[in-house]
Amino acid sequence: MEALKEAREIAMRLKQALPATVDAVQQGIDHKTVFYMLVARELSIHRVVALGDDVLALLDSRRYLSASILVRSMLETIAVLGFILRALEKFEKTSDVAVLYTQVQRIIVGSRNGDEKDPSPVHVLDAIRATESFLPVPGLMHVYESISEFAHPNWSGLMGTFGKHENALLVRFSDESRATPPVALWLTIALSSFEHLYDLLGKSILQAAAHFAK
Repeated sequence: MEALKEAREIAMRLKQALPATVDAVQQGIDHKTVFYMLVARELSIHRVVALGDDVLALLDSRRYLSASILVRSMLETIAVLGFILRALEKFEKTSDVAVLYTQVQRIIVGSRNGDEKDPSPVHVLDAIRATESFLPVPGLMHVYESISEFAHPNWSGLMGTFGKHENALLVRFSDESRATPPVALWLTIALSSFEHLYDLLGKSILQAAAHFAK
């Protein structure tokens, strides 16, 4: 219950912080790389808030499997911020604007089903690994792997959720899951991690903007 209460509080803070636009002229942004980093950041908070709302509704309905799958998607979104932070970290060492812009493009327009010339999307596992180093408490990959056991049709997502052996030749199906995931805890970890990374990325983008202004 405490985890769920904390998740609701963080979700509300994020919802109240939702931006309506990224306006380059109004915000004094004069470099496309900075602009698109901000766009990626704000798209991420909109996605996390939308998914978080749905997870909370599913938890209220005791639909834990569906809620788990959405939290997994939230973690993948969180990893976007870590990926950009890692790109900025490398940019600080190289000052290579073209490489930074290419990495940001992979977030904004990366696609596996688009044109051959489209940037390749970010591999989520690489992004999660990058994200780990920017969090005050490690373990994001472990959480992701645990959730994936429910997202995939493994024991947790199939037999553990929907079936039970009554004997060697009889499996009975029901809605009473034996594999009950700690979704409220996972949701709290996801939202608190996002909140931390969202603030950290905002500061890092401002530092990058100062570099471009020189």
